[in-house]
Amino acid sequence: MVTPDSLIPFLVAVREGDLDAVKAYLTEAPSLLDARWPPGINGVTGFHLAVESGDEALVDLFVELGADPCAGHDPPLVQAARVDDAELVSRLLPRADQQGKTAALIAALDEGHDATAALLLRAGAQARVAAREGVLERAISGGRLAVVRLLIENGADPETTVDCAVSPFEGDVQVGVTPLIVAAAHGQLEIVRYLLERGATATRRCQDSPWGNVSASEAAQQGGHDQVVRLLAEFHRGRRPRG
Repeated sequence: MVTPDSLIPFLVAVREGDLDAVKAYLTEAPSLLDARWPPGINGVTGFHLAVESGDEALVDLFVELGADPCAGHDPPLVQAARVDDAELVSRLLPRADQQGKTAALIAALDEGHDATAALLLRAGAQARVAAREGVLERAISGGRLAVVRLLIENGADPETTVDCAVSPFEGDVQVGVTPLIVAAAHGQLEIVRYLLERGATATRRCQDSPWGNVSASEAAQQGGHDQVVRLLAEFHRGRRPRG
């Protein structure tokens, strides 16, 4: 049984980067590998501390001994992705499951770490799931075309009604808004153009929003985004949007 008297010195050794001491503690008490302080899902493990410090030797030790990089409230893999440590992410990926990879993808994209996000996508993180968790909408509202491209080109659907679209007018979370409507409402001209090119339906309407049952064009009109309105009108008339 792990007690504070054994766990805390072990965590201190990890924090100090004392590889030999950490090995000795784990040899004597293997259950320290997954022990948390304070106890419970929100507690910190030695693995968390090793990733936080960026100590590659300790990270390798935890991975070698079978520590789970996707466990806990703030998993080690998510930690590494959030701080854009691609080297640590690569070291953790062999033991990561798909759900954990996708959680790390969301963290990387929200922090603007596109290269680390691409690494996670190549390793099997699910762009479609990340998009439905709100990453696509946050990227659209922030004008981050590169992230929108990355998600859609890796499987996110430009037509899918999403669960978390931020209203540009009320500031709360809405349900049932398409990516195109979000882009139009925020006046993101180039993202609107890209979504149309990828097959988004210009006439599809939002079923649940604070600005009513609107199409992308009507959302753009409400926001005063005249260029977006003209682009959507051109598309609706069957002309290819001009670059």
